[in-house]
Amino acid sequence: MINRLSTYTEYLEIVNCILQPLITLCNGTITDIDLPQKHYTNYTIHEGRIESFSRMLLGASIAKQTESQKNTFFSMIKNGVNPISSHYWGNISNYSQTIVEMFPIIHYCARNNEAFQRYFTKEEKLNVGKWFYQINNVEVCDNNWHFFPILVNLFLDKLGCEYNKEIIEKSWKRIDCMYLSNGWYTDGNSQQRDYYISFAFHFYSLLYAYYSDDTRRKDIIKQRADEFAKSYIYFFASSGEAIPFGRSLTYKFAHIAFWSIYSNFVTDRDLLGIIKGIINRNLRWWLKQNIFDNNGLLVNGYAYENPYMLEQYNGTGSPYWAFKGFYFMLDRNSLFFEIKEKEYPEVAQNICIPEAYINIRHCNGHSYAFVNGQSNRYFCNKTAKYEKFVYSTLFGFSVSRSFETLEMLAPDNTLAVKIGNEIMVRNNAVTIYNDEHIQISDWHPAPNITIRSFIIIGTPWHTRIHHVISNVDLILFDCGYTTNASNSSSKDIKDKEIKICCEKKISGAITYNGNVNILKCAPCTNILFPNSEMPYIFYDHSIGCKTYISSFYGNTKDYNERPNFKSIKIKSKCIYIMGEEYPLPRTTYYNKLFFAFNHLCKFIKKVLYILSYKQ
Repeated sequence: MINRLSTYTEYLEIVNCILQPLITLCNGTITDIDLPQKHYTNYTIHEGRIESFSRMLLGASIAKQTESQKNTFFSMIKNGVNPISSHYWGNISNYSQTIVEMFPIIHYCARNNEAFQRYFTKEEKLNVGKWFYQINNVEVCDNNWHFFPILVNLFLDKLGCEYNKEIIEKSWKRIDCMYLSNGWYTDGNSQQRDYYISFAFHFYSLLYAYYSDDTRRKDIIKQRADEFAKSYIYFFASSGEAIPFGRSLTYKFAHIAFWSIYSNFVTDRDLLGIIKGIINRNLRWWLKQNIFDNNGLLVNGYAYENPYMLEQYNGTGSPYWAFKGFYFMLDRNSLFFEIKEKEYPEVAQNICIPEAYINIRHCNGHSYAFVNGQSNRYFCNKTAKYEKFVYSTLFGFSVSRSFETLEMLAPDNTLAVKIGNEIMVRNNAVTIYNDEHIQISDWHPAPNITIRSFIIIGTPWHTRIHHVISNVDLILFDCGYTTNASNSSSKDIKDKEIKICCEKKISGAITYNGNVNILKCAPCTNILFPNSEMPYIFYDHSIGCKTYISSFYGNTKDYNERPNFKSIKIKSKCIYIMGEEYPLPRTTYYNKLFFAFNHLCKFIKKVLYILSYKQ
């Protein structure tokens, strides 16, 4: 089935397969869905069950249904909005999760407007209008949530219900304040530029444009989407998968939500063929992963069920935002279903996206994102999801299970330090400089410790230089790409070089002045495979200043060429990389005094030891 994706009927077969286990749990006398596996969240169980029903309707809106199914769904909605029903969804409060779930429900009604007008009495339509109109009287989170009043009011208007035009305009003004440039937004007052820009900002904008008569706004939406497409294509490997990065990765196919809804606005056959290829290859990749349970329900996790990578707002029904990936099906007569998919196009080997603090490289069909400047303050494993040196389609990334041991920490593509018995991972780093060749940042794991990292961007090799100023002894761990440890074919450890070959995925490291080893990571830390391992380099750093240099490899082909460290020159105040000069962090007067005192103490100890030995 997944190898012949072209016609509307073939895609519909996939949608129906994903929908069917949910539909069997629907009952016209209730108003939500109680999924068998429970994932508890920072919102109520009641809201979680509404979420499961709502996101099912997101898929039902683009699927072909029987009259019986429509009747069931409409009956559930009637009961949900009826204040005298024992299954009433209730009044909406500020920042409620139900605010998010309102739009798929009313979108389903608008998509089936003719049936809606026939099934609902005048009084039932009033109940619909009153319940959904509540969204205009509550506070929403100051981020992509501003789209929900826009869409709910848009669809209220389509149904002939009372709506609030002023709220639509007010919400658009706030969203415009979040626009940066080149199609990129910021998701509220934050430093995260993740997939919410694609499957929220652009998806909701384009959905509005699809249904709205607001020509001025539609032109703005389309222009921004055109700009975004130019850089977003780099997030995908030629084999279909997207770079795992950021939060809400449990939404799975939602990575292609932008391409899916955007296809409805593309008339150029060549471009549409490229978009169809991206969508098809992504779907094929996903449908080969272990993402369904024995009941056919989507699991929470990325490529397999994994609770350790989830956010606190990921409920049992949360993965069904994946239905956003099928919104190329809004019009079954679309040109999309007539054309053939095209291969991944030839693109430049690298692109710098300053709005997102990202530099993306393509190598041997794989995609790598070097990130320096993103952060997140609130969500689980935020450091792992935003602050690693590099993320890739080939190796994924790892999340931590605890900070007790390096194995539990699983700090792939980042730094960790051990001071005494305490291990810390690089986080809250300060961005110093970014361009298409190098990314520089400072990390202060403790008072009087500065680690300035210079990441020389490249594929398959990239080089890292870490200049450490520390008033305490520490061990520095510099870690590489994780690979699948379940099917390891070979491991080689040589002088200052390490190589892991797993399923034709090779991760390697070379160090100029450290020690190399392989770390067997704790189970379910990597989001692509349950058992993983990675090369890492460790440095015993004594009190004072020192610079460490290493290179890391990641690709599917074995490496022959080695990185050249000779282009790196280190002087007292600067470092020269490929002829360019970059400043080193300053050693303070206090540091110098402390280092001098420490050296004096060591000298005295040495003299005393010699004297005692002679006696």
